[in-house]
Amino acid sequence: MTFASSAFKRIEDPSESIVTVDQLKVFARIDIDAEDTMLQSFIDATTETGEIWSRRAFASQKWQYRLTNWPSNLVVKLPRPPLVSVDLVRLLREDGTVEAVLCSSSYYIVTDTEPGRLVLREGSSHLVWPADAGPYLIEIQYTCGYGTAADVPEGIKQGILFWAAAAYESRAPQAAPPDMSASILRRYRVPIL
Repeated sequence: MTFASSAFKRIEDPSESIVTVDQLKVFARIDIDAEDTMLQSFIDATTETGEIWSRRAFASQKWQYRLTNWPSNLVVKLPRPPLVSVDLVRLLREDGTVEAVLCSSSYYIVTDTEPGRLVLREGSSHLVWPADAGPYLIEIQYTCGYGTAADVPEGIKQGILFWAAAAYESRAPQAAPPDMSASILRRYRVPIL
């Protein structure tokens, strides 16, 4: 098994949409119920693409981030702010077996920066991997997002409504936000560091 230097993926989807079909219907002045399934698919697609475009998690969700080495400064920046919690940190051997699970006293988290950070405490026994142990992988599982749909900023919801309405009008998902959505969502976009 060969490890990439870092990789992340969502391991638990949000439990609810940040905007509802009824909200989109009012926003876009849609009076029929026959297309509710399609409207939901546009909401789902634009929300997911909006999260990718903004580099941010909207509703609560869980992510897994893997890297091959601790950064030299012992600080791991976790993609998709806002960071809520770190749920698990473990070391995996090349064959995928768990070598160790780090207890929370081995690190602390910083949630008031974007992106959030996991900071390994100096003196942690997991700073040095034995030379004869072979390749290893650090896996961090964490929760991010604003919380429920009610907790997501109204600006993000408005940006998604404009985007989903544009997708409905064109009858096709859009890879980039329309101008109005982009102008609203831009203030929530996480800069590339």
